[in-house]
Amino acid sequence: MPDKKFSFEVIDNRTNPDFASNTFSVVKFKGYDAISRPYIFEILLISSINNIDLSAAVHLDARLTFHHATDNTKDIWYNGVLSQIEQLHKFGQHVFYRALLVPRLWRLTLNKQYKVYLNKTAIQIIQAAFADSPLGTTDYDITTIATQILLDEEDISDDDSD
Repeated sequence: MPDKKFSFEVIDNRTNPDFASNTFSVVKFKGYDAISRPYIFEILLISSINNIDLSAAVHLDARLTFHHATDNTKDIWYNGVLSQIEQLHKFGQHVFYRALLVPRLWRLTLNKQYKVYLNKTAIQIIQAAFADSPLGTTDYDITTIATQILLDEEDISDDDSD
């Protein structure tokens, strides 16, 4: 049986020791996850490290894990990014933090594009929009889109308000 029911880790590609896999423990969380809606989890964390560089943690990849009681192959992971993290208060040798975990798709809200695409298929437009976005090529897959519709200049533009 695992020691914890839930765990949280910041996945830092720069190997920052502040973000080791055991830096944080989950105290409690609340969240929202639904079909066709991006999830969001507000997580109360505790750590014995009191000098974490929180500005370095924002926008980094992170994972909230729901551990199965007897079989770790049945664990459930929410992989995403930290949209916010803040230090709340200290109690003895422990520090409490509040973090918001959102999908990587959230990064698209940080980027606005105002372009008109002429004589492009829907797939070409999606590829062009994602190429200029903060998402990596492993964050999306458009190979399942079968229909290629040729669009002209009146049909589509990013952030159209019509």
